[in-house]
Parts: sequence; structure tokens; C-alpha cells
Amino acid sequence: APLTVTLSNDGTDSLEVTALGVAAAPFARTGGSCAEAVPFTLAAGANCTLLYTFSPTAPGAASQSINVAANVPGGGSFTLSGTGAPSADLAIAKTSNTTLLGNGLIQYTLVVTNAGPSAVTGATVTDTFAAGFSGINWTCVGIGGGGCAGAGSGNISQSVNLPVGGAVVYSITAQVSQPLPAQLSNTATVAAPN
Repeated sequence: APLTVTLSNDGTDSLEVTALGVAAAPFARTGGSCAEAVPFTLAAGANCTLLYTFSPTAPGAASQSINVAANVPGGGSFTLSGTGAPSADLAIAKTSNTTLLGNGLIQYTLVVTNAGPSAVTGATVTDTFAAGFSGINWTCVGIGGGGCAGAGSGNISQSVNLPVGGAVVYSITAQVSQPLPAQLSNTATVAAPN
């Protein structure tokens, strides 16, 4: 929702706004009923609005003071504020090596990445294997600061840490029931913490 600021003239004479500070990122003026350019005049008892957007590029609080000058002594200012929520572009890519299927083995590689703009602590990687798989073993290594448990067996349900540009890589080996099924299906997911 846009941030709305109301400029009011509570006096008995018209007021000329002679200068209005320009908002800088992550804030931007997008309209309102006040004139776009200064100077502009507010009649006695009148008001107008200024609309601003807040488009954070990083998590955390942000604020900015905007100065207003008029044809009266003093002047004034108002403060724009907002809080950026963490956001991250998490992705997972899975490849398979089926060259060992004749021996009843299959290998998977999972690469989990974070393209940012925020680091993520405690993303959940899940890979639940169907009944046709057994003897599942996996290892995990972090790249670019990514963090995960070193090794495990069975289904994967693990909390990982992914800085911006970081990744974790799982190497999975499993036995496949014989005779081989007509189709092998296995899906892995990654989810950011709530």
C-alpha cells in the first residue's frame, strides 16, 4: 500500500509551498493531490496529499526525512518509514545418473541455490523416496558459504543455510527394486522458513 502524507494549511491565509524534498530509494513519490512541481499554493483551511511507495532491496527498517519549505517562517518536515522483509529466490536442480541401473543402483545430485537478495537461515530441503527405493545414502557439501549436515541415510528433511550466491549439493545413492519399474519418479523441494 502506498504511504500517504497530508500537507495542511491550518492558517487563515493562503500558503505557498516553495520547496519539497525529493525522496530517495527505497522511497519514491508516485502522485497524490498536491501539485507535482513547486511552488504550489494551499488555500486557507485546505490540504493535499503526497503518495509514496516503499520498495526495499534489503531486510530491516528504513526511514527518510523530507523537508518542506513555505512562505512562512520555519518550515517543517515529515518522515517516511518502512520495514523490508527478507526475501530470497531459492531454487533446486536435480540430475540423475542411470548408468548403474542394470546393477540396481541409481545416483542423484541435488543442487540447492539462493539467488538473493537476502540470505536464508533454516531453509528446508525435502526429498522423500518412493517404495521402490532402498538403501538410500547421501552426503552434502556447502559451496560459497552454504551449510548443511555432512551425511545421512533415508529420506532427506534437512535445515540448510544459504547466503546470497551460496549453495548446498547433495549426492545420493539408492538401490532400485528389481525388476526395474517402468518409471522412476523422485521429487525434491526447498522451502524458505516461515
